[in-house]
Amino acid sequence: MTWNNRVIRHINEDADVWYSIHEVHYDQDGNPNGVTENPVPAHGDSVEELTHSMIYQMKALTEPVLDYRMFENQEKETTTDEALNMLKGK
Repeated sequence: MTWNNRVIRHINEDADVWYSIHEVHYDQDGNPNGVTENPVPAHGDSVEELTHSMIYQMKALTEPVLDYRMFENQEKETTTDEALNMLKGK
């Protein structure tokens, strides 16, 4: 599985729109199939690492924008309560 940083468009229930950079993961055919829940910050243990992080984020601006809604049906981690409800047939 591969990943990169991409610009993601978000729309809330009030139709407010905003953009942020997330890690996007791809399937074996190169199709986006997962996204981080939260945006990824630029970070590093040194100025050089921070520079590389910023470069990867800047590269995301050269790719088409993806809509967060396309990932809404991605598998999510099942909570204990959800698992118990599944076992109970709820």
